[in-house]
Amino acid sequence: MAIFLDMENLFGGYAGNVAGVQIGKVVRGIEQIVRSSGIGQQTATVRAYANWGRSDMAVYQREMLEYGVEPVQIFSFNKNVKNAADIELCVDVLEVAHDSPWVEVFVIVSGDGGFVPLIRRLHYLNKYAIVVSTNDANAGDVNPLLKSVADEYHQIDVSGVLAAVSTESFGSATEPETSVVPPSIVTRPKSENGSPAAPVLRAAIIELCKKDSQVLIDGQVNAAALGSVLRSKWPLVDYSKYGSRNLAGFVEKQCGLTVYRPVAPKSDGSKSKPPALIRAIKTRDEYMAAVRGLFTDGDLGLAVRDHESRGVGLPQIGAQLRNSIPSYSSADSGFPRLYMVLQYALSGTAYHVVRFEDKSLAVVHVDHLDYSDALPHLMDRDLKSPELVRMVLGQRMPAVLYPGPLVLSDVLRVVLAVPRPYGLAEFIDFVADALPAVPAETVRLTLGLLLRVGVLTDDGAADRMVVKPGLVTESAALRVVVDDAVRRAAEIQWPVTEEDLLEALY
Repeated sequence: MAIFLDMENLFGGYAGNVAGVQIGKVVRGIEQIVRSSGIGQQTATVRAYANWGRSDMAVYQREMLEYGVEPVQIFSFNKNVKNAADIELCVDVLEVAHDSPWVEVFVIVSGDGGFVPLIRRLHYLNKYAIVVSTNDANAGDVNPLLKSVADEYHQIDVSGVLAAVSTESFGSATEPETSVVPPSIVTRPKSENGSPAAPVLRAAIIELCKKDSQVLIDGQVNAAALGSVLRSKWPLVDYSKYGSRNLAGFVEKQCGLTVYRPVAPKSDGSKSKPPALIRAIKTRDEYMAAVRGLFTDGDLGLAVRDHESRGVGLPQIGAQLRNSIPSYSSADSGFPRLYMVLQYALSGTAYHVVRFEDKSLAVVHVDHLDYSDALPHLMDRDLKSPELVRMVLGQRMPAVLYPGPLVLSDVLRVVLAVPRPYGLAEFIDFVADALPAVPAETVRLTLGLLLRVGVLTDDGAADRMVVKPGLVTESAALRVVVDDAVRRAAEIQWPVTEEDLLEALY
């Protein structure tokens, strides 16, 4: 792995206390996270970017020497040290990616949204990109778009016990923090009071099966989809209290329903050879078929079955996919997360993505599956989900973050009423003041979307922002946003119509 620390972002600027970053805890925490997940073992380089010529930065010398951190001096001729540090860090990251192809894991320690293009470039180079921040009060906020584009996001607790937040899920920017513990000693506590009475749970399941077609496959209960719905109401159900091992057992024993179980391909018991290098993958469908084959006919499937209920973690699966399919990546497929690729590619097979109570993700064979942990398979119809469409299209370059449909409508309405050109900060304030119910950060990200797609433009005078000439109605401005979304969808052949895009965006 290679670790790059944006020091100014960690201590909150040179105007405050620059000596507050616990570099040792940060580096040690990152190494623990990466090694315990199995995606990397050795640290190739650790670099920290700052103006090390300042006398108050000398406090870091001993700690940096102890942990093998290389100080990178940042020079700036216009006092914009932060911008110079960001540029230097980006250049060094790409240099390491090019000159040291054996380094597969890149850790960016910063919350600066300016690193989003860098993360995307690392994905293009088939590298695994992790973003890390700390819970220090002086550290800068972490840009939500930066969190969303990274393969993983972790927060290091520099006050005591190591903590982390994974972004391998929808809405990851707001997930609770969980302890980072080596997998060998993880315990999965069961709720003592989170289980409803058996008749209540049974009635809820039967009602869902009558009303929600997505929890059924050919008239049988899709336990993974059912479990996902039930967890939204009862996140910590202990099925052992009802005399069942898991949700599937409860459905069959207590509800009298049949659980859908994909038929696993029969094996002659012999070990297969390591999968050959898969070349010339050009489309998402070809990539999905290749991924599926590595499980149903290759060593990945054998490894998953060998590990029984623990399965194989997503970091190890990601490394295997990169090695076996070098010509195409999960990012090329359009899915913003590897676990989504697997939810789709493994649909209809005997393999499921599961999320354990420690938030870790793995693939488990149906013979060892606890359906209450399983994420539902993704079908073609799921690709039109407004939430997934916004996430997928937002990852395309230039990266944007789409707000909810009502927010976009409100912001467009206010933007078209701006009386005169404003600087960017003033423009944000004007719109935010007009929409007090919308968080200021959401306003800022939505204006960033409008700027990138061409609704807003620079009037050429001191970086003042104006609406693009000719866009005088809300429908005309929306047309620009939708046309850009159509382009993004076409780049990855995402199966949506313009009607689907309007539903997702507006």
